[in-house]
Amino acid sequence: MGRRLLLIAVLLSAGCATGSALRAGQRAEQMQDYDLAVAEYTKALRQRPDDRDARLALDRARLRAADAHFSRGRRLAAQSRFEEALIEFQIANELNPASADVETELRRTRASMRAKLAVATNGQTALETLVARSRVQPPPGRDLPDDAMMPQGILTGPRTTSRELYQMIGKFADINVIFDPSFESVAAQVDLRGLSLREALDAISASTRTFWRVTAPRTVTIVPDTAVKRREYQEDVVRTFYLSNADLKETTDLLRVVVDARQVYATTATNSITIRDTAERVEAVGRLLNAIDKARPEVVIDVELLEVDRERFKEYGLQIASGGEAGISGGLNVNEDGLTLRGLRSLSQSDVIVFGLPALYYRLLKTDTNTRTL
Repeated sequence: MGRRLLLIAVLLSAGCATGSALRAGQRAEQMQDYDLAVAEYTKALRQRPDDRDARLALDRARLRAADAHFSRGRRLAAQSRFEEALIEFQIANELNPASADVETELRRTRASMRAKLAVATNGQTALETLVARSRVQPPPGRDLPDDAMMPQGILTGPRTTSRELYQMIGKFADINVIFDPSFESVAAQVDLRGLSLREALDAISASTRTFWRVTAPRTVTIVPDTAVKRREYQEDVVRTFYLSNADLKETTDLLRVVVDARQVYATTATNSITIRDTAERVEAVGRLLNAIDKARPEVVIDVELLEVDRERFKEYGLQIASGGEAGISGGLNVNEDGLTLRGLRSLSQSDVIVFGLPALYYRLLKTDTNTRTL
């Protein structure tokens, strides 16, 4: 008789606990606190896995909570607060993983965050962009206009000479073109339509055995391409390149081997490399450094430490992991027994599985008055 009374008392206690959780969930739902409603209904379903009312109430609260987080996420995304919006969409996805709209917004928000992180081209910061641009800039006063383009209607006939072509380019680009005393004009027919200034100069040089040098501001000198003239017009340039990510010693060794730079000086204090060589080699060094001086891939993790009330953990059905376990667990029940490997094998469609929602519980615990952010 005593055992029967004890059993009845236990059943009544369980029923009261389940009813209390259901009533708490209903109150939270009426107050439109759907997160709390999900937690209360989940607790009720853990206590009575076969309770149809608790299961229907939980499904309803999950959908309403998902809609609330989804709407909040869209408002935050419209304000470009993508980090906060992403959290809302992730919670909505946990609550309603079947929603295609939530999946779409998740992808869109992640793409917006990636675009926001890419401050400048190729994901570089403004300072890195400035350093990269300085690597390919010619010496002051020796640059050529980058916006000069040859017109589409420019045509050359069979009797056009190389001197006429160079002079034509100078006229279109508004630059001075002078010729070395040993220059000899030859017949040349080159299609210059739509080419930039540098491309046009290179095209004529390649077809007439000449080369060009910027010898003064907006002034180009045309020279016969011989070994003697190359040495005569060879001018050493000194430039310092600052490294952001590449190793100083490895980069110095690479430049000596790949670019065959003559004089390379590494400065550890400023993490920079100074090159003294021809303008062509210095320009090649700048292009090479742009290719190799990249930031290494990183993983950024945001961590927040909360001091919470253990009793609140128990109320939500959470468990604090012990040593060697993965972390906070939302609990997992199959009917009234714990889930084991043998239990997994014997699962049927009638079994009820209750999963916790860590992100949602985190939000609930953080808003609790007994929780303190460390």
